Amino acid sequence: MTKAHIQVLLRDRVDLTECTSILVRSQAMTYPFIPPTLGIYMKPLDKTPPIQSDVTRITTIFILMGVQDISECSTELGSACESSFPRTGDAVKRVKTHIDGFDSCMDGGIPEGHMILICGSAGTMKSTLAYFILYNEICEQNTRGLYITLEQSKQNLLTHMEGMGMNSASLEDKLQILDLTQMRKELLTEGEGVWMDLISRLVELVKSVEGCKLVVLDSLNALYSLVDFSNPRNELFFFFEKFRSLEMTSFFIAESISDKTTCGEFGIEDFMCDGIIRLTMREAGDTFNRYIRCVKMRSSKLDTSYFPLLVTEKGFRIIRE
Repeated sequence: MTKAHIQVLLRDRVDLTECTSILVRSQAMTYPFIPPTLGIYMKPLDKTPPIQSDVTRITTIFILMGVQDISECSTELGSACESSFPRTGDAVKRVKTHIDGFDSCMDGGIPEGHMILICGSAGTMKSTLAYFILYNEICEQNTRGLYITLEQSKQNLLTHMEGMGMNSASLEDKLQILDLTQMRKELLTEGEGVWMDLISRLVELVKSVEGCKLVVLDSLNALYSLVDFSNPRNELFFFFEKFRSLEMTSFFIAESISDKTTCGEFGIEDFMCDGIIRLTMREAGDTFNRYIRCVKMRSSKLDTSYFPLLVTEKGFRIIRE
C-alpha cells in the first residue's frame, strides 16, 4: 500500500467501524491496492486506548498493512497525521462559490485543490452554477480556468451564460472552453483502452493550460456514455486519481435523481470527491422551487441543510431562515 493509497483512505475521514466495513466490502469493489485474499486483523475496540478519529483511522490502515500491535505504530501514526489533509479549523485557502449566503455554510468556501461533485436532476442549473463559480473566481482572483464540455457546444454554452449576465469575452483567454461535443459524436469505438487513453489525454490537455487553477468537467454522464466499463470501480478510481494529480480545484457535473441516496452514477464518485453540492427542485403548487445543499466538504464545518436557491440579476443567492 503506497502513501497515495493511505491518503485516499485518510480523506474519507470515517471512523474505525466504517473504515473496516468499507475495506471488507472492497474485495467486491476490487480496489487495486487491496489483495483479494486480504485477511483483516482487528484489535478489540475495548482494548484500544481513546484516540482521535484521525489516529483511529490511520491505526486501522496500519493494522490492515500487517502491524498487529497499535503500540508499534506510534512513530508512523504521528508522521501520517502530520501529512494528512488539513483538518477543520486549520488555515485553508478557499475557492468561493460566490452564491450569496452559501459560502458561510461551509467555512467560507471550497478548500483549494478539492474535487467537487455538483449533482442534480435536469433543470436544476448544474452547468450554470459550475460556470458561475468558475467565471466569478477568475474575475475576482485574476486566475485561469478551463471548462470542458461534452454536452453543449461552445457557442450554445456562451450564449446561455451571457443570458445569465456572464460576459466571457471580457475575460479574454483566462477562461478557456474545451468543446468535446464533436469528438463525442465521432468516438464510435468503445472499450477500456479508449477510456484510459481519453482520461490521459484530458489530463494532459488540462495541464497544458498555463496557470490553470480551476477545471470543470460537464458532464460525467456524457463521459460515461462513451465507455463500456469492464470494472467501473477500478477505472473510476484511476480517473479521479488522475484528476487529483493536477492539484487543481475540480468540479464534476453529474446527473442524479433528486431522491437518490448517492449522487454519482456508480456511487464511488461520492467517496472519491472531497465535496458534494446537490441541487434539487421541489413542487410548490403550480411552480417548482430550486434548493441547494452541501452534502459534504472535507476540511470544513458544514451546515448541511437545504436552502432555497434564487437566481437574481447579480447571480445566485440562498434564503436562510
